[in-house]
Amino acid sequence: MATATWPSSIPQYPQKGGATKSPLSEALTTNMSTGYSKRRRRYTKTYYIYDLTYEMTLDELDDFEDFFEEDLNFGVNSIELPDPFLLSSTIIGSIVVGQDEDPYSISPFDELDDTVLISFTFRELT
Repeated sequence: MATATWPSSIPQYPQKGGATKSPLSEALTTNMSTGYSKRRRRYTKTYYIYDLTYEMTLDELDDFEDFFEEDLNFGVNSIELPDPFLLSSTIIGSIVVGQDEDPYSISPFDELDDTVLISFTFRELT
């Protein structure tokens, strides 16, 4: 699987207040025929889920959509992007594409400036 790099032609960081980070639920519970249920970790590593929102101009949106389709192969390939919390580092992961969900959403932000908000969920692969 190829790793694409976040393009410099689109905003490098989410808008202010446009990033959240939370650990992925890692516990699996198995019911036993007798006694208490057993719990174990799902993964040996900790994964984080980011909800990210970027403000983009219409030209930047075109660049993002081209990047998503061509470089990310519609969300199949992983991506390296600037860490929204540690500004001097990057994170590697993928845009979460659910079976019946859109990979990202676009909403109008400022019609005077022709800007939109684009939001997606990102899963860090450590």
